[in-house]
Amino acid sequence: MAASNVVKTFRDSTIVLSDGTPTTPLTCTPKFYKGDFKADNLDGCTYDVVTGYYYTSIEIQAQGELVSMRKGERVFPSCTISCFVGDITEDDTEIINDFIHRIGAFEDAVATRGTNEEVFTFDTAFTIEGTDHGDATDKTITLEDCKPTTSFEESMEGDSLSLTFSVLGGVFFA
Repeated sequence: MAASNVVKTFRDSTIVLSDGTPTTPLTCTPKFYKGDFKADNLDGCTYDVVTGYYYTSIEIQAQGELVSMRKGERVFPSCTISCFVGDITEDDTEIINDFIHRIGAFEDAVATRGTNEEVFTFDTAFTIEGTDHGDATDKTITLEDCKPTTSFEESMEGDSLSLTFSVLGGVFFA
C-alpha cells in the first residue's frame, strides 16, 4: 500500500475515550475537541511492538567501546488534548469532565486496569481520517490505560478543559 500524498490536519482527526467495561465499553467523544492532540516521550526509546511499551536503552561499554544495548526501565508516554467547554457536567449526555471523573452518565465506568483499581484509567483512540482523502484506511493511535490530570481555563476565545494523560499501558499504531 502506498503512503498517502495528502497532509492531514486537525480537521481530519477524532478522539474517543473508552472505559474498561467488558464487551461494550462506555465511550466519550469530546464534543468541542480543539484538534490539538499531542503525544510526548515516544522518541529516544526502545519500542516493543508486542506490548506497545517504551523502554529506556542501556548502552553497555567495555573500555570505551559500545559492546551491547539492552532495554532499561519502562518509559510512560504522555498525551495532551483540550476541548472547549459547553457544560461542566450533565447527567444524561457525554461530557468529557463527567467521563474522567466517573460522574453523571459515566458513574458506572470501569477502569481499564480492572474493577478493583482505585485510580480510574481509560483508553484513548486518536483516529486520522484517511479514506475521505483517497487512502486505503483511516489511521489510529491507541493509548492504553491513560491516567488523566485536568485543568480548566476561562478565556475570551472560549472556556476550555485541558487534559494530560499519563499512558500506563501500551501505545499501538494501526
